[in-house]
Amino acid sequence: AGFSRDVSYVLHRSTAEIPIAYEYFLTMTTILYTIMVCFVISGLGGFAAIFVVVFVLMGASVLTEDMDHPLDNSAGSLIMVNLEPLRHFTAQHSLERPTVK
Repeated sequence: AGFSRDVSYVLHRSTAEIPIAYEYFLTMTTILYTIMVCFVISGLGGFAAIFVVVFVLMGASVLTEDMDHPLDNSAGSLIMVNLEPLRHFTAQHSLERPTVK
C-alpha cells in the first residue's frame, strides 16, 4: 500500500497545475502593485524601486510557472530534474510480482 500511495502522490504532483483563477490573481496583483509604486515613488529612487519590484515579482511569477511543470526537461526550464538514478534503480530492481501458489 505504501508504494502505490507514493506513486499516486508523485503522479499527482507531477501533473497538478496552479488554478487559472489563482494565476490570474497573482498576475493582476503584480501589475497593480507595480503601477502603484510607479505613481507613489518619483525620481531616481522611484526608478530603482520599480526595478526591484518588477525583478522580484516577475521572478516569483516565472518561478511559480516553472514549479507548475516540475518534470519539464526543456531548455527554458529553471528546475532541472535528473531522473537517471530512478531509471537505474528501476532497471536494477524490476518490479515483478511474486506468483501465488
